[in-house]
Amino acid sequence: MKIGVVGGGAVGVEIAGDIMEDYKDKADVYLIHPRENLVNDEVNESFQSTIKAKLTSLGVNMVLGTLLAIKVVLCKLTIIYRYLVLLVVAIDIVTSSMTL
Repeated sequence: MKIGVVGGGAVGVEIAGDIMEDYKDKADVYLIHPRENLVNDEVNESFQSTIKAKLTSLGVNMVLGTLLAIKVVLCKLTIIYRYLVLLVVAIDIVTSSMTL
């Protein structure tokens, strides 16, 4: 199963990590964020390196510095792990790889 977590703020980082900890052999998780820095731009480089290394060690695929424009084809509201999530079942990617 492929899961895309859009937004690399504190909540997005936590959700991506939690899903990989619990479903490591069953899911490919992609954390998609429009900036290179996770959580926020004001945290120091040491924190950035630590959080990225932890996500990498868990197997989270990070797509940073990229904007995606998507058209949702089919979706439903569901619960994954302990989070209420809008589960996008099918999408069309309209544009991608737009670096800030």
